[in-house]
Amino acid sequence: MAHADLAVLGGVGMLSLACLVVCGLYVYWSSDRYRARQQQCKMQKNGAARPVGKKSEAISGGQATMGTQLSQRCKTSLFRVVFS
Repeated sequence: MAHADLAVLGGVGMLSLACLVVCGLYVYWSSDRYRARQQQCKMQKNGAARPVGKKSEAISGGQATMGTQLSQRCKTSLFRVVFS
C-alpha cells in the first residue's frame, strides 16, 4: 500500500512541476520584453530601421492586453505562493 501511495505522490509531483513549467513559459512568451525582442528581430531581418527615441515602457491601465494582464496575475499569485 505504501508503494502505491508513493507512486501517486510522485505522479502528482511530476504533474505539478509540468504545470509550473508551462505557466512559466506562458508568462515568458506573453511578456512585453519577449514581444519587443521578437518584433525587433523581425524588423532587423526585414531591414527596417529602429524608431528613434522609443523607450520600452510598461503597458498599464486601459492599454494593457489580455495576455499582459493574465501574466501579471500569474506572476503575483506565484510570488504569493512561493514567498508566503
